[in-house]
Amino acid sequence: MAKPLFSVVIPTLNEEKYIDKILHDLQRQTWKDFELVLVDAQSTDKTRERVNTVKKDYPTTIIESTIKNLSHQRNIGAKKALGEYLFFIDADNSIPNNFLKKTHEFILKKTPDAIIPQVVPENNTLFDQISYPLSRFLVKISLFTPRSFSTGGNIVISSKSFKKTHGFDEHVFIGEDHDIIRQLKELKQDIKLMTDTHVVFSTRRFEKEGYTTYIKYAYSFLYQILFRKVDKKIYKYNMGGDNYR
Repeated sequence: MAKPLFSVVIPTLNEEKYIDKILHDLQRQTWKDFELVLVDAQSTDKTRERVNTVKKDYPTTIIESTIKNLSHQRNIGAKKALGEYLFFIDADNSIPNNFLKKTHEFILKKTPDAIIPQVVPENNTLFDQISYPLSRFLVKISLFTPRSFSTGGNIVISSKSFKKTHGFDEHVFIGEDHDIIRQLKELKQDIKLMTDTHVVFSTRRFEKEGYTTYIKYAYSFLYQILFRKVDKKIYKYNMGGDNYR
């Protein structure tokens, strides 16, 4: 198999109800030079069966992880990936049909080592209309500081740059996405915020848990500004799609 330009790395845990969106988005991509690397943490639902249905449409590798940890799963996926660029995305998010094409064009134009895509909310409430542009602005500003942040776990990183890092930190409680950006920054890798296209961020956690989730995220944001990493459990945070059915 020829090496693709992009490896789409998705960690999963009981995402049967949500994963079809991103699987179908990948089917409809206008840029076809990619593979899917899915790392499943022993789902007890039909997550892997759903992924098996698209194997005929694009190269797909399913890896089983014995550890239920997003960072661990992403790191496994990165090791197995063949692509020149690693696109990490969560299983419940989605992308427009031209996302990979636009990202390729952005790479040709800007030649970044890592890309933080613009994120837009699945549900566009008044609060979302205020908070998401604000978070993008804060991330943009943070890239000029030692305490850089990401817009979430949806990140494109060149495989060469990723190999220079220690990978996603498997010991942090939350904020492994911010930590990998800081590692890249410390290594003097070129990180750019991309607004040419976007990732649609699932709001399922906010819909179930309410605005306390925003308070939790704000708390972890301040914690990381002060201490760099959230290396202990500072609040309750459930993982897995079965928590949001």
